[in-house]
Amino acid sequence: MKIVGILLAAGSGTRFGGGKMTAQMPTGDQIGLVSYQKLIKVVPDSIAIVNANDHQTIDMYQKANVEIKLCATSEMGMSQSLIHGIKSCEKCDGWIVCLGDMPFVKEHTIRLVLNALHQQALIAVPQYKSTNGHPVGISAKLEPELLNLKGDTGAKTILNRHVDSTVFIPTHDSGVLEDIDTQLQLQQLKKNHNLP
Repeated sequence: MKIVGILLAAGSGTRFGGGKMTAQMPTGDQIGLVSYQKLIKVVPDSIAIVNANDHQTIDMYQKANVEIKLCATSEMGMSQSLIHGIKSCEKCDGWIVCLGDMPFVKEHTIRLVLNALHQQALIAVPQYKSTNGHPVGISAKLEPELLNLKGDTGAKTILNRHVDSTVFIPTHDSGVLEDIDTQLQLQQLKKNHNLP
């Protein structure tokens, strides 16, 4: 079974003040790079979707030898980045969709989602304290629906449509909920994870 990892890193990061993917963690690594490195350790066949005009992020990923796919329509919402990622993948059995601004997700959690897809889950969603998080595993059986997505909701409408066929994975990993939208959030999350 071939599963491909898709890291969505094409957002404008307006609330962050721009440059979110390349902003540094306490380790010195950039947010978008940490997120990708965790994904590729679990899913070796992974790509990053980047805004075609985001030269900083493109440069960061190129220096790290990341396979990137440039999306010219990412301003139209997250759904366009996801569609671009799916169209960029050769024939596969499913995808694990990660967000570039969620560097606190544990590799173990990504592996649980991967395992669920290998066990024929249509959709796999990790949960922290009963709240749905990321990354999300999606079977290729849903490709026609995914390719018709619009706007900035990502695959949420499809998840809602197939909730009865979704495998929910309880986890102690708070990182599945911790996306970074603002500079203040980044500082708070550093404190929560005891980082300098």
